[in-house]
Amino acid sequence: MHRGQEALDDAALTAVVARVRASAARATGAALDALADEVGEIRSLALRRTRADFPTDVATMRRAPFESRADPVMYRSVLAEAARSRGSAVTEYDARDVAGQAAELLSMSGPEAIAAMRTLVGPPWSADHRLAYAAAVVAARPAVRGGA
Repeated sequence: MHRGQEALDDAALTAVVARVRASAARATGAALDALADEVGEIRSLALRRTRADFPTDVATMRRAPFESRADPVMYRSVLAEAARSRGSAVTEYDARDVAGQAAELLSMSGPEAIAAMRTLVGPPWSADHRLAYAAAVVAARPAVRGGA
């Protein structure tokens, strides 16, 4: 869309998106299969939640703020579909409150829970690591609470 050439119309862009999505689905499926061969069964994934009102039509997704978010939304959707089709549970989390949810499940304060894991695994420990840790705790909710 940002090339020096004339922009694709909605129908042509929809066709491109469909081809990219199909390619991503094939590559994601192959990657998940290879990962499972290497580490064993992938029981669950935690993925950032997409807003429920995120548009699905190309005409709307071409406009800000959706234009910059459409790719990651599509790739998360492809990953979720591939994981579910292989029997993995997929948990979606809200990045704004997942650290608090994880701390509550661990019966700790948010900073205390995060600090405890950082001490255990050591550096590096970036904001992305903290978010991934919290999402994993929330996704493993039954195991954290000691059962179903």
